[in-house]
Amino acid sequence: SKEAFEKAVAELDAAIPTLQPHQVVVRLQQIAALVGDGHTGVHTPDAFKRYPVALWWFGNELRVTGAGKEYPQALGARVLEIGGMPLDEVQARVSRCFPSAENENAWYVLSTSVAFLTMPEVLQTLGVVPDLGPATFTLQADGGEPFDLAITPVALAQENVGPALRLTPAVREEPLFRQRMNEAFWFTYLPES
Repeated sequence: SKEAFEKAVAELDAAIPTLQPHQVVVRLQQIAALVGDGHTGVHTPDAFKRYPVALWWFGNELRVTGAGKEYPQALGARVLEIGGMPLDEVQARVSRCFPSAENENAWYVLSTSVAFLTMPEVLQTLGVVPDLGPATFTLQADGGEPFDLAITPVALAQENVGPALRLTPAVREEPLFRQRMNEAFWFTYLPES
């Protein structure tokens, strides 16, 4: 409602003197999410760092589909916790930064959340991690025991901007739908089908 929106804006306005700049951005994202429309939002600044991992939901499991060369043990592993917080709670907090499944759809929420889950500024603002430094990801490889991995965020230098941040993929060959992510329209003929 207009009243709820204006209340959230007033609360943020009052809090701004006590917030860091990245916290203001995340709070603005949360306010924009109240509108409930996937086309209404606040873009994440390029200055926000990223943990060098690519994540994707496979059903109810969040998996590492790519990782920086420093973290080969993360490849393919299931994410159990971030910053010591269970993944379902992290997902619930992150999901307040964009329209919910009530307003959009479940797949929108899942595909949008993976980007927010790799940003230290977002996770720190939401109380998932204590600061903007390395974060502990609790992971579990198939058939293995859970393990903690401290992952250090990196700046998105211009040469790193791209779909994978120069990450090593967890698979030998990307699925067809992910092979040409930088092209808006493309086709591949599959003669066998």
